[in-house]
This record gives sequence, C-alpha cells and structure tokens, in this order.
Amino acid sequence: LTGGIPENLFAGITGSPANHMFHSTFSGCSGLTGEIPAGLFAGIKGAPATYMFSYTFSGCTGLTGGIPENLFAGITGSPAASMFEYTFNRCSGLTGSIPAGLFGEITGSPASYMFDSTFDGCSGLTGSIPENLFAGITGAPATQMFDSTFDGCSGLTGEIPLGLFGTFTSNSPKFYMFQSTFNGCSKLTGPSARQPDGTYLYDYFNTATTNHVSGMYAGATGLDDYPCIPTAWGGAGGVCTPPIESEFYITTTPTTSSFSFTISAAGEYTVDWGDGNIETITKTNTWSETYSHTYDTAGEYTIGLSGQATAYNGNIYEYKAAVSFNGNTNIAGISGSLGEVFSTLSDGSQPRFNQTFYQCSNLKGSIPENLFAGITGSPARYMFQYTFFGCSGLTGSIPAGLFAGITGAPAEYMFASTFDGCSGLTGSIPAGLFAGITGAPAENMFYDTFDRCSGLTGEIPADLFAGITGSPASYMFTSTFSGCSGLTGSIPENLFAGITGAPAEYMFGYTFGECSGLTGGIPENLFAGITGAPAAFMFAGTFDGCSGLTGSIPAGLFAGITGAPARDMFYETFSGCSGLTSIPEGLFAGITGAPAQSMFDSTFSGCSGLTSIPEGLFAGITGRPARYMFDSTFAGCSGLTGEIPLGLFGTFTSKTPQGYMFNNTFNGCSKLTGPSARQPDGTYLYDYFTTASGNQVSGMYRGATGLSDYSSIPSAWK
Repeated sequence: LTGGIPENLFAGITGSPANHMFHSTFSGCSGLTGEIPAGLFAGIKGAPATYMFSYTFSGCTGLTGGIPENLFAGITGSPAASMFEYTFNRCSGLTGSIPAGLFGEITGSPASYMFDSTFDGCSGLTGSIPENLFAGITGAPATQMFDSTFDGCSGLTGEIPLGLFGTFTSNSPKFYMFQSTFNGCSKLTGPSARQPDGTYLYDYFNTATTNHVSGMYAGATGLDDYPCIPTAWGGAGGVCTPPIESEFYITTTPTTSSFSFTISAAGEYTVDWGDGNIETITKTNTWSETYSHTYDTAGEYTIGLSGQATAYNGNIYEYKAAVSFNGNTNIAGISGSLGEVFSTLSDGSQPRFNQTFYQCSNLKGSIPENLFAGITGSPARYMFQYTFFGCSGLTGSIPAGLFAGITGAPAEYMFASTFDGCSGLTGSIPAGLFAGITGAPAENMFYDTFDRCSGLTGEIPADLFAGITGSPASYMFTSTFSGCSGLTGSIPENLFAGITGAPAEYMFGYTFGECSGLTGGIPENLFAGITGAPAAFMFAGTFDGCSGLTGSIPAGLFAGITGAPARDMFYETFSGCSGLTSIPEGLFAGITGAPAQSMFDSTFSGCSGLTSIPEGLFAGITGRPARYMFDSTFAGCSGLTGEIPLGLFGTFTSKTPQGYMFNNTFNGCSKLTGPSARQPDGTYLYDYFTTASGNQVSGMYRGATGLSDYSSIPSAWK
C-alpha cells in the first residue's frame, strides 16, 4: 500500500470504542506516506476499550508530520488493557512534539500494557514531554503499564515533568511496569521521574528489581540524578547527596572526561562536579592549588561552584587569580556570578581574575551580566588582566554593568588584555563600561584591552575614559583598540581629554592600530593635554592601518611635544593611513635636538593619499645620525608630488653613517620631482655621507625616478 491515509476513511463509524477496534489496522504498512489525518477517528467517542488502538500504526515508517492534537479527543474514561500498546511503534518519520492533550481525558487506575511501547522507536519526535500527558492516572501500578513507552525516542529534550505518570497509591511493583521506559533518551535533563510530591520513583518503589524496571533509564545520562539511579533501573547506581544551589556554573563540552581548575584564595567552597559527586573544600591558605575530577563516563556536565572566600593572595610578585580555568578547553559555557564566591572582603581586599578564562578556546555564549556582581570598591593591580584572553568563541555584547561595582583610581594592568582575541564579541562597547574608574592613569591600565576584537561594532563611546584624569603613564593605552576593524565613526574629540602632562613610554602605542573602519578626520585636540619632552614609542603605531581616516593631519596634533627626540617616538604613527591627504607644516615643530634611533621610522609609510611634504617638517633635528632614524618614513607614499624641501631632515653634524638610517625613506615615491634630499647648505646627502653602504641607505630612492638627479644618485641609495 502506498500514498496517504484518507481523511474520511472511517467517517461512517460513530459511537463507543470496541475491543480490538483498530488493532493492527495499518501495522506494517511501511509504504503509507503523508500525515495522519486529524479527524481519522473523529466519530469514536466514549470510554477506552481493550486493544482499541494497539499496533494501529506500528511499523508505518513512511508516515510523516506531527501527531494530531485531537487524534483521540473523543476517548474519555478509565484506562483499558493494551489500549495504546504499540500504537506508534517504529513510526520513525513522525516529527514535532507529542501533543499536550493527546490522552487528556483518560482518568483512573492503571491497566496492564496500557501505554506499552506507545512511542517506541519514534526517533523523530522532538521537544519536551508534555506536562500532563498521563496526569489522570491514579491508583495501584499494573503489569507493563509503561513498558518501553518512550524507548528509543532519542530526540526528546527537556525535563521529565513532575508527576508525569500520575499518582501511584501503592508502592508494590508489578512485572515490567517501567521496563525500558526512557531507554536511549539521552537528551532528557533535570530530575528523573517522580511522584507529584517530588518522591523519585526509584525511592517510592524501593523494592523494585530488574523484573519490574529493567533499563528504565538506560542511556538517559543527561538526567541530573543519573549517577544516583539504581542499576536495576538502568542508572549508574551511585550514592548522591541532595543537589546544592551554586552561585557559578560551568557547562562542559560533550566529551569531557576530566576537569580541573585552581583556587588561590582561602575560604570554604563546594564543588558540584555534575555527576552526583560533591566536594567540599576547606582552604586555609592563599597558595594556588589545583582541584581535579575524573568522570566515569565522558559527557556534558554542569559544574557548580559555591562558597565564600576569606582571604586573597597579596604577594606583589604573584597576584594569583582567585580562581582560574587557564587553558581549560573543556569549558563550553558559563553562567552565574564568580563575584558572589570571590567577593570584596570587609577589609577591602580584592580578588583578581587575571587569566581566569585565559585561552579557554571552547568557551561560547555570552558573558554573564552578573559575573563580577559581588565585587565592589577600588581597582586592584592585575585585576582583570587576560581574563578572557583568546576566548574567540564568546558571542553577544559586552555587558554594560560588567564592572559596575568597581570604583576608584586606576591600577596597573587592571584591564590589560581583558578581551584580547575575543573576535566573536559583537555590538558596541558600552558607554559606561569603565564609568567607576576615576583618577590618574596607571601603567598598562588599558593595554590590549580590546585587541583583536574584530566583531565589535559602532562608535567608540565619547566618555569611555571620562574619569581618567592626570599625567600619562607608560603603556596606558597601548593597543587598546588594535585590530578592532569593525569599529566605525570618528574618533571622539575628547576621548583622552583628561590626560594632561608629560609624555610616557608607549602611552598611545598602536592605540587604534588596524582600526580600518574608523572614518573622518583625526581630532585636532585629541592629545591637547600632552605637553613636555618626547618619550620612547610614545605615538608608535597610534593610527597604524587606519585606512578609513581622511583629511589633513591636524596642525596642532602634537603641539605640546617639545624637546629632544626619543627612540621610536613616531614609529609607524600614521603607517597605512591611505586616506590622509596632507601633512601640516609645523607637525613636529617642537622636536629639536640630536636624532634618536627609529625616531621617524615608517611614520607615514603607505600613506598613498598624501600629496606633498611641508617645508621644515624635521627642521629641528641637528646632530649625529642615528640607526633607523628615517627608515621608510615616506615609503609607499605614491601620491607625494613636488620637491623634497631643502634641509628636510635638519642638519647632520657627523658624516659617519648609521645602520638603516635612510633605508627605503622615499621608496615608491615616483611622483617626487626636483633634487633629492640635501643638507640645509645644499649638499646632497649622498655627497655628505660618502661612505654610506647598502645596509645604511638601501632603497632610499627606489622608484623615485622623477627626481632631477636620479641618474646621479649612487646605486647603494637606490
């Protein structure tokens, strides 16, 4: 037989059910296709009869779609023997959830075989088992009443409803009453089957043997109490204590066979390993100690952590994280609050979460809003350094209140590399993320904070660092947004308005490196508060790779910088900023003195949109040459036209060349005209540095064929 079952096949049959009425009607008709008609038995109304729907669709593997909600709507009354025995047995093509009211009107004492193998082998059924599917059943158990009812229903998910099988009024077990009921239902979660009052069936029927309940939960390893279910019932047969309420939870990957983590804080803790084993930890010291657990069977587990820390490691040479899962690839998700377990103590002592989830490469999902909810008060050194470093699987937005409880002056390294490498994070950076941080900058405070967070979008909040006021600190904003190619809009003009004072090393090193999505011009007053002598690497790579920035470089961008050059001070500052169009004449007017190593190395390299070099750009430079001082300064600036200004590089007072001092300086600048670079007195640099070799001036004029003396330039300089 092929094709579908006609809707009106039994249209003339009306009245009460009869014994064996539809017994085996379509049994074994594997060629039948399509859905079961909703009104197939519409005319049948009345109390259940023996075998009335037994084997009706058994083996109809070609039937598809869901089981109609009202298929047995007219059947009301007390259960009858074998009434739904094997009804949908092996109907593997059926899909969707089991209808909530499928047996809704059946009430009374259990009958033998009443739901024996009803859904056996229906592997296509999904969703949760309805809350009240058998709610009307009440009385003493019967032989094979729920034998294999859901056997092989591997697609069913969610929890087994409380009181699913109604209420049993006798705890005397019957032959195979629950044999293989949930066999193979590996996706079921929560507690195993219980009486309506919460009593587990294996506790209620405490005399049951394999002749009564063989394999009821075989393979249902996702159940919370699976480790405690007796072996006669198909469980692991362990001894469990009641479940605990944890503050913080970890979901492991499905193949987890062991799990470990470290605690470096004194306190009382409880770890629910998720398999029925609960460990109590009494830690009287703040040394770093590892806690591990091995599972009998590899799988997905929910690990709970609770308790309260009483002391933290304050050793300045250690600063261990209060809790760390560093490099643990078995973590798939987290929820709850670590801050409730490792909270700020009454004496103000703070926990640290440096490297807590460092390189947890399988950690996915969102960062919990309340993850650090119990932490209040002043920042601590290394507080959130590397917390989520390398967690590329994290998704969603950064919670706005993640650090809401932290208030006070910045601390060294406090947010260094916090989200570094979290490429899956999306959405905008919350405006008030660091709202509580107020005071003078600290070293490395925002070093690499959002580095490589390529999924972040939107504009940088104008008030993100509004509370930071005071003198610059070394590495304070190094690579803060580096690699955040998804950030858009202009750089806020007052982003660093509170920073005032003398430059510090690497203070803005690669701050916006590779932020190719940023647009508009560089704000005139972005660094207006920075005044004083140059510091090493102070603006190294600040705008490196910001190809979306446009317009002229502001004339007063570095107006407050005055004094002798420092090494690498403007290394790669505007490298790759192909949208910038002009260099202001006095950009480096305050820089005066002897050259320093790499001071203008690659400063404008790749700025193909620049059109001219202003007079006196480096006029304040005077003294002995230094290594790499103008290495690749204008390399790749293919849009530059006009002449190289006389005395562009200031005045050199020594003819002794240094390594790489002019390597690739004008490499690729094919539109430049007029004479090549000269001392202020008109002497060509290649005539001044007559002993310069390839490792000092290689490629300085490579491709700059428009220069009037190009043919006279020595080969070592090309």
